[in-house]
Amino acid sequence: MKPYKISPTTGTITPEKIVGRPREEEKLKTVLQAQSVVIEEFRRMGKTLFLMKYVYNSTEENKAIYFSLQGVKDIGELTDVLMKELRKEQSWGKLKIAFNSLRKNYNTFKPEEVDLGLVSFKPPEWQSQWKEVLVACLEGIADRTNSENETLTLILDEFPVMLWEWIQDGRAAQAMEFLDILRKQRQILESKGNIRFVVCGSIGLQIVLKHLQQKYNYTGEPFNDTETFSLEGMYQKEAIFLCECLFLSDFTLKSGEDKLALFNTIYESTEGLPFYINKIFSIIQLNYDKILSQDNLTNALNDLLTRPEQTKVFKQLADRIDIYYPAEEAKFMQKILKKLAVKSEKTSSNDILGSIEGVDNKYAEEALVNLVTDQYLLFSIENDQRFYTFKYQLIKKWWKINKA
Repeated sequence: MKPYKISPTTGTITPEKIVGRPREEEKLKTVLQAQSVVIEEFRRMGKTLFLMKYVYNSTEENKAIYFSLQGVKDIGELTDVLMKELRKEQSWGKLKIAFNSLRKNYNTFKPEEVDLGLVSFKPPEWQSQWKEVLVACLEGIADRTNSENETLTLILDEFPVMLWEWIQDGRAAQAMEFLDILRKQRQILESKGNIRFVVCGSIGLQIVLKHLQQKYNYTGEPFNDTETFSLEGMYQKEAIFLCECLFLSDFTLKSGEDKLALFNTIYESTEGLPFYINKIFSIIQLNYDKILSQDNLTNALNDLLTRPEQTKVFKQLADRIDIYYPAEEAKFMQKILKKLAVKSEKTSSNDILGSIEGVDNKYAEEALVNLVTDQYLLFSIENDQRFYTFKYQLIKKWWKINKA
């Protein structure tokens, strides 16, 4: 594909301009043929843009619909969001859903013929009916008119964040009941309507479920039959293509410099993470006159890791530990990351925990598990010992400079 102009941005971008990850898209499509998927990655890994591109590239036999759930306050609003996006797909002719169960439910509770596209389920009078309304909405999706081989994927972005906000707002009981109902209905949908779910967010679903287990004795396993999908950095070819597209936004090359060599340096330094590739170009655009050179690239990388206005993109990785984990676990997680940030090689669990005061605390081992599950660390087993290292060296460098 010929490179096209993209302005450096860490915000939204129209789907047709998102640089795709075709191999990951194909992997996701393959997994979704058999089961639903949970994507566990922290913020700034490119999940949302990847999924938006997946939707953009979806076909008649593999339709996908994207729902953004951040800020959805309750079940009524969630139903409205689902209805709004499904109606939009219907208006484009991609779906044919009668919503007969939902219409029947509405007319039973409020007997009047009405276009469901004009109805909101947020008003207080619907609060006691939320289970019936939600189930009726999902039944409508399962009963849609579809071809024999069609698979419909519902992408629920920021699903864990939505649940976390419900819990913090005093609605943990509703969140747990919703999860149990969704599991039951999801299994029906998957078998009856050939529907799959992709659940992801900027906090891991496992963080929310663990909180519900520890604080509210929740015993449900609403997604234990799903596959975990990990989204890594871009492949080199895709990252170089993204650099080519960004360079077209009026960047110039310093005389005597090798553009491809510089692009490769950007790829290696950012480990192919598109957010940070955009950040490098943005810094060069704002601070170095849009001139791409080895010196400017070195300075931009240094700015990314050290300047306060830039390092906030990393700081959220440290802050989220204290926000979403119990205090004792968070304390050990922070200590472990500080220890590993100054290590030049992977380190055994014995060496890590042996060097941290208070290792006998029951939370120490759990902290290591959390850091691997939450994608901060990688582990390997050698000679019956576990060894750990940062998953991304870019993040390790920031931790070493700013936290260790």
